Amino acid sequence: MTRPISAYERPGHVNAEGELEALGLPIAEKFLLYAQKLISGRIDHLALQPFADYKGVPTYMASFGKALVFFAVQDAADEGISVTVMLALRRRPCVVDGVRWNGADFSLLRDEILMPRLQDYLP
Repeated sequence: MTRPISAYERPGHVNAEGELEALGLPIAEKFLLYAQKLISGRIDHLALQPFADYKGVPTYMASFGKALVFFAVQDAADEGISVTVMLALRRRPCVVDGVRWNGADFSLLRDEILMPRLQDYLP
């Protein structure tokens, strides 16, 4: 683990950092402050309800009004916690990674958008 906060990227296709930036500076700042609380231990990620889990790595959803940020938390006892932004979007109909999401079907979002990113990120 080299960086405590990072973002999923598939060059030429997906950039979760850009997705977070597209939500606007106030949302990005709120999320980064939240992530810092996780990393510092002020918030225990194990007390949170995971949105998804892949290969033992929990992924959570943070909601800021209609803005949603999905992030993976990896805990290496010797290095601490790292937070990786996997997906950031507004809760409204949209197309993400070629998949049409209606803004309400969280099973589809998990199975067809988030899980493929996690599979790519954690092969």
